[in-house]
Amino acid sequence: MMLTVAEKEFTQTMGDFVKRMGLPHLAGELYGALMVAEPACQTEEELALMLEWPVEDVHRAAGWLIGVAAVERHPLPNRPSGCLCVRSVPELLHDRLARMREIEGILGRMLDGLAEDKVDAKERISAMIRFYESMQEAVKPWVTPLLIEEASAGVGKKLV
Repeated sequence: MMLTVAEKEFTQTMGDFVKRMGLPHLAGELYGALMVAEPACQTEEELALMLEWPVEDVHRAAGWLIGVAAVERHPLPNRPSGCLCVRSVPELLHDRLARMREIEGILGRMLDGLAEDKVDAKERISAMIRFYESMQEAVKPWVTPLLIEEASAGVGKKLV
């Protein structure tokens, strides 16, 4: 599949956006391509043709996106590298909530261990804990209904 002019512009814009977030431009372009790809799951070779990149660049960018849990690799018969697809919104939200709880715990342990005279540090850490608590509360109403919807459709993570 070749990208249309609008899709190429979109992948470039995603590259710029992701670069501002700290990942390489290539990662954002690949993420954008996976967002518009039909079918949703593409092999590295298909993505290389789509983006007109060497397969090695697709592989490298995929590694960055898998590392931040934005993309996942699915097995395919007779293809050791499988195919790549964007993680579903419920899975992304579930993952982000877990990461927020993790950092909140790390911050809480640090706060408990700080000396009494570290007033400014305690305030900074307390503010971050409050931020992560409020973010979790803001996102929770979205997560449960989406996870239930995906579970009932037989997609995504199974609810325990």
